[in-house]
Amino acid sequence: MSPTQANSGRKARANPAAPIDRVVAGRISQREIMPRSPSTGEGSSQGRTEMAAILEDLRFLKSRMGMVYDIAGKTNKTMSTLMEAHASGVQSQLPLGQAGSVGMVPSVGPSSSISPSDMRAIVLELIENKMWKKDLDSEDPALIAENEGKQKWNKDERIDHPDNVRVINYMRDYILSQPRAAGFWPGMVVQKLKNNYKYYHRVAKMTEEQSIAKKKKVRANSRLVEIHSRRVAVYKRHWRAIDEEMGHKPENSEEMAYLHVLQKDVMSDGESGMEDVAPGITMRVLHVARPSWRSDELNRLLEVIDRFSREDDLKRSGPKTKTRMPRQQTSVKEIPAPSHLTLNLPVWTFKNE
Repeated sequence: MSPTQANSGRKARANPAAPIDRVVAGRISQREIMPRSPSTGEGSSQGRTEMAAILEDLRFLKSRMGMVYDIAGKTNKTMSTLMEAHASGVQSQLPLGQAGSVGMVPSVGPSSSISPSDMRAIVLELIENKMWKKDLDSEDPALIAENEGKQKWNKDERIDHPDNVRVINYMRDYILSQPRAAGFWPGMVVQKLKNNYKYYHRVAKMTEEQSIAKKKKVRANSRLVEIHSRRVAVYKRHWRAIDEEMGHKPENSEEMAYLHVLQKDVMSDGESGMEDVAPGITMRVLHVARPSWRSDELNRLLEVIDRFSREDDLKRSGPKTKTRMPRQQTSVKEIPAPSHLTLNLPVWTFKNE
């Protein structure tokens, strides 16, 4: 021990230059690794023999490790297949109301590059094409027969009834087999089917008054969408003339200054009804209820756009042109301005109380 080691109080470390003389790995037996001795032929021969034995042991260990990895890969693949088969079997046998019911599929997301919204649209289209339609508007016997042969919900039973479980399983398999639905998530397909059942069940259970009110609401919303789309299209065609007539406002942009104002919820609500427009002439008229929150300036903008729209209709009119339903201002609907409009519309669009 050197004086430095004695003064430090630490024990002397074993000779770091000493070779490692033991190897332990799997079936590799413990054996002395003989140092190479080039001075004698016997030492050299023994060293080569010892090294050959070690290499043989390493090759064996490598082959066993390869077998382990191969078995693990096959096991994972087999387990995945079994899980999918099990989930499919559970869906086809258990009622939907229980745990492990329809929708119990592997939580694997779609591998397709299609966006989720496009996937939902495709699924809904496939459901629409394959499901029975209650109000089929056709007198063609072939179309009627085709409709009667489509899948149909049992509206008198719950969704976990065997009849409805059969429909879900059939439709799920049909949709996932379509090339357009390659890579779609089965759980999303099942959920859309369940939503379709809920909608059909709700509509089927409506009273006559509820059905009339629903149809009325649907018609009103369709008119609102149509009016909004038409006004936007007319404004884009004539925005220079309309902007000039309305005049410039400090907060307006240079081009299409009023386009951002033409939102769907700005449009007037309306209800159609038959009316005598002239002696002996009765036609359907749209009675418009103007919202009370709209300013006079905003009402003027819409009137200017409607005037350009009527002029366009006259230019395009012909013998076979369908006449647009007349609009008639009949009342003012006392409602507050929608909160989302107060945040993104200019102040001049709102009526000052």
